Amino acid sequence: LYNSTKFVEEYSAKSAYSLKDLSPQEWNNFVLRLENDIDGETMGLVYEFFMKSSTTGNACDRICRMTLINCNLKTARAQDTTFCSEII
Repeated sequence: LYNSTKFVEEYSAKSAYSLKDLSPQEWNNFVLRLENDIDGETMGLVYEFFMKSSTTGNACDRICRMTLINCNLKTARAQDTTFCSEII
């Protein structure tokens, strides 16, 4: 078929990250968990999904992971760089 888009579900955030629901509070709790275990497997999985499964989580070092959390996950607006300054 031409001019047809086929969507394939890559993952379910709720099940992949063991979230109770998809509320803002639950997402905030999830981000806090990531910050407390920045070198953990879940953070690697977040990176892998963020990159559309084109790479593994191992390709993202500590600074990369901190950038992902602070510049992408802590804000709902792409143009908001408020939290990016928190990267050490």
